[in-house]
Amino acid sequence: MTQSIKEKTTNAIKYTFIFKSLGQICGIMATILLVRALSENDYGIYNLLYSIIGLIGTIASLGIGNTLQRYIPEYYQKGEFKVAHNLFRMSSAIRLLADAAVLGFILLFWQEIAPVLKIDQYKSFFMLFTLVIIVYQQRNILEICLSSYFLHKYSKSISVLFSMIKALGYGLIVIFEKNLWYAIIIDFSANFVVFALFQMVYFNKIPVTGGSIEKFSTQEKKRVARYALFGYPLKAGYFSRICYFFL
Repeated sequence: MTQSIKEKTTNAIKYTFIFKSLGQICGIMATILLVRALSENDYGIYNLLYSIIGLIGTIASLGIGNTLQRYIPEYYQKGEFKVAHNLFRMSSAIRLLADAAVLGFILLFWQEIAPVLKIDQYKSFFMLFTLVIIVYQQRNILEICLSSYFLHKYSKSISVLFSMIKALGYGLIVIFEKNLWYAIIIDFSANFVVFALFQMVYFNKIPVTGGSIEKFSTQEKKRVARYALFGYPLKAGYFSRICYFFL
């Protein structure tokens, strides 16, 4: 098993390097095309909307991504696939609810919050962009999970496709002289396609049954929750990162 893990780690590093390099090239192309596609005003709004993802990620992350990276390899090494799958499902559901709650809170108190975030004039764009945020965050959870299972060959190659879809879409915006609405739709489409492909890889490559543990014990739940809610936020400067967006 030790040798197997070492081999998978080596392959993971190799695939990460190869596909991350390709992804960066495609990402640069996509950025150049986006700058050419959008007006100065639209490009500013686009970047403003994307800054919200960082804010949502900071407030609603709950340490979920790092918890998956910490515990899924441990369960995988022990052959506790059912528990790992339950952790993934629970994490996805919690993250979805947390993101929806934060986005709903912003919309509910739009008059008070939007001016602070400097998006008060762009409510219609923000409402469409909420779809991008939801799918983006769920896609991230899946990518972390696939990487935790050493499936970098699939997760990183599909991530390259994400940049390629965006580059192609932005190229079409340049050709047909479209606007910010289409850029947001392209981003949603790219995220959704990648999310769907990640789901296919997960259910085809990762065992969801097996192991001696049927469900989380109370002690194990406390161990995982303690790491997610207290360990990660303190290490990552959680509260200082929140303050950064409002100062």
